[in-house]
Amino acid sequence: MGLVGITKKSDTVWLLEGEWDGMAMSEVLDKTHAEDSVYAVCGAGSFPKDAAELFHGKIVNIIFDHDEAGIKGESRTGNLIAGHASKVRYLHWTKTLPEGFDLRDMYREVQNSALKVMAFIHANMKDHPRAEVEKKESEDAVEMPTGPGLAPDTVLREFRKWLHVREPNILSVIFGAIMANRLNGDPLWLFVVGPPGSMKTEVLMSTVESPLIMSTTSLTVPALISGANTMGGDPSLIPKLDGK
Repeated sequence: MGLVGITKKSDTVWLLEGEWDGMAMSEVLDKTHAEDSVYAVCGAGSFPKDAAELFHGKIVNIIFDHDEAGIKGESRTGNLIAGHASKVRYLHWTKTLPEGFDLRDMYREVQNSALKVMAFIHANMKDHPRAEVEKKESEDAVEMPTGPGLAPDTVLREFRKWLHVREPNILSVIFGAIMANRLNGDPLWLFVVGPPGSMKTEVLMSTVESPLIMSTTSLTVPALISGANTMGGDPSLIPKLDGK
């Protein structure tokens, strides 16, 4: 469908998923005498990158379908036009609506009442895409272990249920380094070296889901020293080891 109403030189553009939703939105705008433009994409993930400049300086309202494709598509589209538009907003469908619900469904449900459609839209437009809400809800749902810690003997006993622990000091060193970095002061870097089968991976993997732990499979010098600038200097050995 492309961009409809561009000759109106309006400040607001409504970005819809699918030509039928685009036509429904055009009819709603005509009935409410709004001098806005409408842009419809063929699918949620099909917004062309080179079309982003069409929205320069515009207020863009994105209305994609109430489904997973719509959620992902609006985030992608919003990211593409964010550098051009003056403002980007997103319609957050209420969760009680059926999967796949779209603007045309809403228009039919209210017996083609443009005023009711616009009232629903204005009540549910947000400055952030729906994906951010889902991410926050997912993070909030993660159970973070809390409570008193375990005694060293208890930790060793649990590891020995599953592993042949030849040298228990590795547990004290690794968990001690973790606790040291939760205290105020310079960061402590620990490089664990050992032969195959010495429990390096098993002990480190046991910390992956712990609070204040971020795991990664590779590290770079910038990643290690980023944010570690203390009192105007980097106290770690990483810069000295770079390239060696």
